[in-house]
Amino acid sequence: KLAPIILDNARLDIRLGRFKTAKRGIEKLLQINPDDSRAFYLLGEIYRQHGRAIDTQLALENYNRAITLDPGYAAAHKAIGLIHYKKSHHALAKKFFESCLQLSPNAPDKAYIQGYLKQCTLSEEG
Repeated sequence: KLAPIILDNARLDIRLGRFKTAKRGIEKLLQINPDDSRAFYLLGEIYRQHGRAIDTQLALENYNRAITLDPGYAAAHKAIGLIHYKKSHHALAKKFFESCLQLSPNAPDKAYIQGYLKQCTLSEEG
């Protein structure tokens, strides 16, 4: 019953840059529910926002775990796309951005994702 509250608090902590606090809450949730895809997604967000090489790998592992638990989790697909885009792995990024839009065709940030898709396509062509 507390899972939505813990996840909301973690999201707010991440937005405020309180990564340690967010991580503690998520880890407590995972002790209770070790198969919560949303928790793994948020752990991925914490690591992605740190931006170090090791953190990027940990972010990918957590996003992939979220997708394994919930293949329709569009936000996790988008997040993996962003990581690959920043690494200039445009073909991989394109795959994940396309998956994100297929899973969530009315995403509020659809135009943003389409812009990345366009850049990926342009980089493949030229």
